[in-house]
Amino acid sequence: MNGRTSAQGLKVVVIGNGMAGFRFVQELLQLAPEADVTVVGDEPGGAYNRARLSLLLDGAAREDSIALSDEGWYERHRVLLITAKARRIDRGKNRLELDDGGTVPYDVLVLAVGASPVLPHADGLAGPDGLLPFGAVAFRTLADTTAIKSIAVGARHAVVLGGGVLGLETATGLAAGALPVTLVQRSPRLMERQLDAGAARVLARTARALGVAVRPGTSVARVTTQTLITRAPRRSSAAANSSLRRAGVMPIV
Repeated sequence: MNGRTSAQGLKVVVIGNGMAGFRFVQELLQLAPEADVTVVGDEPGGAYNRARLSLLLDGAAREDSIALSDEGWYERHRVLLITAKARRIDRGKNRLELDDGGTVPYDVLVLAVGASPVLPHADGLAGPDGLLPFGAVAFRTLADTTAIKSIAVGARHAVVLGGGVLGLETATGLAAGALPVTLVQRSPRLMERQLDAGAARVLARTARALGVAVRPGTSVARVTTQTLITRAPRRSSAAANSSLRRAGVMPIV
């Protein structure tokens, strides 16, 4: 679509206020500035660059440096920002039902909901209600970053599950603060989707040089109080009073 399009009175509702949702709204307002736009996000405040969250752990970035917008941006651009979770889409009545009981009518509904962390199946990892125990964080949001930094202040050891890009950044960020860190990776090598075996070995050596104990080819069997029991060629355990989940993500649909 080239140029601007008349969209007077068109109600566009975007579920998700992450990077994709925010970028969509920016583009939409350039193409159809008269559209009636509502953004529904489950985190308070404006959008931010989620991929840079781990840089907050060692002070390499500040919160304002990863921000994409503040709440004032939405007001200035006549975009209604609602902090709530989408509960149900009523396609027959063209409306979105929210977890706070509210409803939002739409002509066009855009799903930009991102992904949620994938948690390993391990005894003791989560309670019957699905909640993680104190000291364990599924790292995805700005609030998670704040929780991790708070827990790390009094922690003696941290375990990071997942040896992908963000898991490595998280582990090295915590290690930079002089906190002993163990990185547990289920596959035989780090960043297995991006690196071959030789490059992964170099990466593992670099991570160890930065103070991270790397355990590839290891999965979590059980979590007890402040201890993870792992499955490896030889059964072992890792003491942890701070455990961070970075085992990948899956789309929210």
